Amino acid sequence: ALLSRLQTPQGGWGWWENSTADPYITARVLVALRALQQRPGVLPAGIPFPDNLLRRGIQGSKLLYDQTSLWEERAYLAAALAPLGDEFRPLPAEVATRGKGTLSPAALFTLAPALAATSAQEDARRVLDEALAHVFTFRTRAFLDAHDAAMDQAEAALVEEAIADQTQIEAPELD
Repeated sequence: ALLSRLQTPQGGWGWWENSTADPYITARVLVALRALQQRPGVLPAGIPFPDNLLRRGIQGSKLLYDQTSLWEERAYLAAALAPLGDEFRPLPAEVATRGKGTLSPAALFTLAPALAATSAQEDARRVLDEALAHVFTFRTRAFLDAHDAAMDQAEAALVEEAIADQTQIEAPELD
């Protein structure tokens, strides 16, 4: 109910009720909805998956992607949209190519698995290598420069995996 209330008329999500859609929040909600969709047993019995919420979220995300001129925002939206339809699969490669040199390490870590999942292995490796240039290790831990955006758990796992095995990027399965 809360996600439905916070969804804007265009389909995105903002920080607060009645706020404008935010690309980062919208991308995070899409990722969460997709994860929920893939795990039907998570919802209580009798509660259906909110297909309409996801459908409107996809439309809102595409609208935000088309409206923003910031490649950083497009990186998060592209990574969230790519597994949700064939028409979105080229978006991560577009961001990796056209946004090259402008993305934060956190955006690069978000984009790399999306590229790998769309079979853009060369781009995925380049993006991951660019992101890893901002990571330093101490003993068994990896850290991102303090001035860069914080990594979430998925991004941190990707870094650890990349450091452990510099030869391959594991990508989530796309339908």
